[in-house]
Amino acid sequence: MNRKEVISGIFKLQANLNSGLKKVLSHPKYTKLQIKILLELDNQNGWVGLKDLSSKLIVSQTSITRVVERMQKQRLIHFKVPSNDRRKILIKPSPAGSQLLKNFYEVVDVFLKKIDKGLNNSEKKNFQVIFEKINLTDFFSDLE
Repeated sequence: MNRKEVISGIFKLQANLNSGLKKVLSHPKYTKLQIKILLELDNQNGWVGLKDLSSKLIVSQTSITRVVERMQKQRLIHFKVPSNDRRKILIKPSPAGSQLLKNFYEVVDVFLKKIDKGLNNSEKKNFQVIFEKINLTDFFSDLE
């Protein structure tokens, strides 16, 4: 495999993923950070503090606060301030945020089905190892 084939393959993979993700992320426009926040909230399964979210995602608390305010306006999250600590803000996904995540997971499932259908078991194992080693998410973010 030469350099041109690798680059072509990566761009095809990115285009395939992006076309599916655009369906999820296009209206209203959502950012990757908003999706990452919803994914982390989904992992935590309950109310999560902004400070915890900030450190988990390695994003400044100021950035998290701004994004969360935007997400609240888009009705993607619910938030509350505990009565015992008025400085703390807790958030969790709203039904609209949960639906957005469901749509996101469906796009990922379609991608995984394509891999499952197109590769034999040995190739799937190799794909997983290679995918983890080269961390394509860093490559994609560099292209934007």
